[in-house]
Amino acid sequence: MSSLEEQIRGDVLQALPSLPTETLTLLLEKLISCGVESKGDLQYVREEDISELLRPIQCRKILSAWKLEPESHTPGSPVPSSSSSYPSSLTSPTASSTPRTSTSSTPRRPTSSITWPETFEVQWDKMPAGLQSAIANGERPTAADRRQLVRVLADEVKKLETNPTRAQCLTVSHNIVRQYPKSFADADTQETGAAACSSLLSQLKNRIEHLNRNNYLAHRRAQRAVAGAFRPMRGPTDTYGCTSWQPELATGETDDSLEEQRKRMEELFLQHGVAGGERGEVNQLMESTYCLQRRMINATPHPTIVDLRNKWPFLFIPRGIYTHFQLLTDKDVRRLMEHSMIEWSRPLIEYFKQKPTNKEVQSALPTDEANVAAYIVQLLLAHFKESKEGLVLKADATATAADVQQSLTLPTSPRLIVLVWWPF
Repeated sequence: MSSLEEQIRGDVLQALPSLPTETLTLLLEKLISCGVESKGDLQYVREEDISELLRPIQCRKILSAWKLEPESHTPGSPVPSSSSSYPSSLTSPTASSTPRTSTSSTPRRPTSSITWPETFEVQWDKMPAGLQSAIANGERPTAADRRQLVRVLADEVKKLETNPTRAQCLTVSHNIVRQYPKSFADADTQETGAAACSSLLSQLKNRIEHLNRNNYLAHRRAQRAVAGAFRPMRGPTDTYGCTSWQPELATGETDDSLEEQRKRMEELFLQHGVAGGERGEVNQLMESTYCLQRRMINATPHPTIVDLRNKWPFLFIPRGIYTHFQLLTDKDVRRLMEHSMIEWSRPLIEYFKQKPTNKEVQSALPTDEANVAAYIVQLLLAHFKESKEGLVLKADATATAADVQQSLTLPTSPRLIVLVWWPF
């Protein structure tokens, strides 16, 4: 990946931290194909250029971020020196084998709230001498020195953002681990990515929440200028923890107009198949016909899976079901799952390796790191002595949805149906 793509990728993830990897890759390719040759070119990108890959609000967020971001220099002007008001995120040890301290007694403040985690400068001069020595020697600092690091980090971060998001704290933690992996990466991993900084991330976030415990205003997120509008407050819960169990028709919409939109999606599915689910038009149609989807799902008697799939084919692809779930619960399930896996998967596996609670846990321990998520589910089921059939049902790999419904006794509560080759 080129340097330009790396820079654009970082900017996109700052504005849309939960964007799926495959969508991010397609977006980078789209921007390059449109003629983007430098970060300055991003301000000329229009919504219609990327609407096939992103939802309308996502497009507006990222376009606003690109327009608000100050350019470091204009063509023909000298490139700013290292004494610019935008310091590097971390400084490397100097020739004396100690981390370089900040040259200013006052922390530098980035002018953009979007990019401050990337340009955040650690105040190494405030760190204990033992910690500085450990970094210089590539050793792990003592527990006391590490706690002092977290305290100083939390204090400096709060000067820029009273209550930073987990994604912002992840960026700060990741930069530290990436710069000094031998000193700060999690002991149970050889990686240097986000998975290697879960413990430092947890310590930093917990410290900030502790400092904010008596500050009511700190619990209110700052309004984000890049969104173009204030984020609406979550509505009341109506059924089973959902915030929009059966919404009313939107203003200006009728049953007939929504049915026309549904038929349009059927046509798109016939023309493009599953790949059509990545089109911006499909995403807009899925959102606008949400109330019609809920009406059919909540109908009595309940529709069959086959009927649902025939009428709503895009509801059975990842992007479609993720969109539906977010409208239903006001939660981004992908982001929640990714963060949970990053934060808890390795600590849980290490805990059960050291202290297996029963024989089932011991037999469920992973033998490799190929599929951590699957192992975590099995370990938790074994620990709580729950049957796998309470969560997962198995069917033949060649079975269709109709076959599954006819061959299995489906319970009233949800299950994951995994298709595997017989015998299993």
